[in-house]
Amino acid sequence: MNSFVAMARTDLESAQEAQEFFSQALGMAFDCIEATAADVDLGWILNQVVQPIVWVISGVKTAVAGIVAAADLGFDMDGYQIHIRHKIARKVTANSVGNLLIPAGTCGTVGGSGWDQRYPIQLRDGKGERFDASDRGAGILSTRLVGTVDLTADGAKDAVLLLQCTGSREKMCCAGRLSIMNVVAVLDLNGASPRRLGTPIFAQSVLDSDGEQQPRAIQSDSVRIDGKRIVTLERLVYPEQLDPAEAARLDGRMRYALANGRWTPTKI
Repeated sequence: MNSFVAMARTDLESAQEAQEFFSQALGMAFDCIEATAADVDLGWILNQVVQPIVWVISGVKTAVAGIVAAADLGFDMDGYQIHIRHKIARKVTANSVGNLLIPAGTCGTVGGSGWDQRYPIQLRDGKGERFDASDRGAGILSTRLVGTVDLTADGAKDAVLLLQCTGSREKMCCAGRLSIMNVVAVLDLNGASPRRLGTPIFAQSVLDSDGEQQPRAIQSDSVRIDGKRIVTLERLVYPEQLDPAEAARLDGRMRYALANGRWTPTKI
């Protein structure tokens, strides 16, 4: 009768309670068998049929306890769980970076530098593009691995890439010097998909002697890694519009350091 009373509560809240519930259910079965055996002389049937069944049920009870214990361990039903995580570092090579999925916003965002790259771009041999029906998007004409550096201190190398971005489809590219931009991006390649570390690095425009903004471009052969910083040489896009001496003065070498999710420039 005790087993019948205990079975009245079925609002299970933990793995331990689940095990007890199964135990009570099996106990109820045993109570039924015991009550029947006391009233009826089963003779050889009790010894040769019922008793083996009881042994099987007892074995099932033990198995249920083991299954519930495994569920308790794996699903943290009682606040107890073990996590084992092993991060496998991917090998970063000049060939492997040519087939990456470049995160959205790497070639620019609305209201920022570059173009409205609102979708990730899948590279094939260093090139790729993605535009919607209204031609909003961006393309990548080339990809170069500058080097690797462990920016996240996880023991895995992060890739420093120089991308040649454009706002036009390749078959329609390109008109004007600013229709293509060199962009530096640092990617963590050790997750399910590449993750950009910090904002993309675009060349910094500068003010001339008349107070006009003059755009500059990152020189593709100048990008290098300095510890955990990025160094670039940035030259005017339209130097012929200024006095040669002033144009030379406005060219500059920049060092970028990652802070609070942004690559902050300092003139060297």
